[in-house]
Amino acid sequence: PLAAQPVVTFEPGPQVIVITLPAGQTQGATGSIHLYRPSDARLDRNVPLALNEEGIQRLDARDLRGGLWKVRVQWQVGGKDYFVDQPVIVTL
Repeated sequence: PLAAQPVVTFEPGPQVIVITLPAGQTQGATGSIHLYRPSDARLDRNVPLALNEEGIQRLDARDLRGGLWKVRVQWQVGGKDYFVDQPVIVTL
């Protein structure tokens, strides 16, 4: 268990999905982000985890269809594996 949970949100203005890992989980973290579209698996995407120095990654969502997406973030740090699943509603 983590002291603080990762946060996955959608920002409609800039049309981005924002992933924030908790402090202490970012240094040397490697992993991937899977965007899953429940209504059409052909739209699924995988993106490498590439956090900035604050532990944040922004994904451009302008080319995603509006509606429900499930975001799975998987990462490894300090020899341990972690993941979080979070639903996000993309609005156009």
